[in-house]
Amino acid sequence: MDVSVVIVAAGRSTRANGIDKNFVKIDRKFIVEFSIDVFSKIDFVKEIILVLNDDNFEKGKHLLDRYKNLVIIKGGDIRALSVKNGVEVAKSSKVLVHDGARPFINKELIIRIIENLEYFKCVIPVIPVRQTIKEVENGFVKKTFDRTKLFEVQTPEGFDRLTLLQLYNSFILDESIFDESILFEKANIPVKVVSGLYENFKITTPLDIFLAEMIVRTWK
Repeated sequence: MDVSVVIVAAGRSTRANGIDKNFVKIDRKFIVEFSIDVFSKIDFVKEIILVLNDDNFEKGKHLLDRYKNLVIIKGGDIRALSVKNGVEVAKSSKVLVHDGARPFINKELIIRIIENLEYFKCVIPVIPVRQTIKEVENGFVKKTFDRTKLFEVQTPEGFDRLTLLQLYNSFILDESIFDESILFEKANIPVKVVSGLYENFKITTPLDIFLAEMIVRTWK
C-alpha cells in the first residue's frame, strides 16, 4: 500500500514563547527531522509533504537535498487549512498526518496505523490519560471525568485520502478542528484507535524542548 505523509510544521509556536520548535536543533538535527528520518525509511511511504509557514519556509528548503522524497509547501492560517493544503497535493490513496513537533515516533507505530488503514478510513493512535481530569467553570469544579474512558490522541493519524477530501467540503474548517479525525466523527464514520507511545509527546513549551534534549541524550 502506497502512503503519502503530511508533516505539519506551520504553526506560530505561541506556547513556546515564539520559538519555532520544529526548527530547534537537538544533537545537530532539527526537531522536525527526527520524524522525517523515520518516515523516509519505510517502504510504504512514497512521499513526505512538509507544510511550513512563511517564516520557516527557507529553512525547510535546506532539507530538500537531504531527503529525496520530500516536498515542501506553505500552510494556511490555521492548522486545519495547513493539513488540507498537504492532503490536496498528496498522490497516494492513503495519507498519514503528523505533527512535526512529535519527534519520537517509531516504525512499529507507523506500520500499525498503515495496516489498519486497509480496513478503516480513519485510524488514530491514542494513549490512556494518566491524570484525573476535571471540568472547571468560574473557578469551581463542575464535573470529574472517568479517566478509564479518556485517551490522549497522538499523531500520525491515518486517513483514506478521498474520504478526507470529501469531508473538507462538508464541514467548516475553523479552530475547533483540532485534528482531522474530528471530521470523521462529525460524519459518523468509525474512527479506529490503536496503541500509541508515551514518548510520542508533542513539543509545545520550552520545558518540552528540554525534555526532548534529555531523551535524545539518554537514547544516544
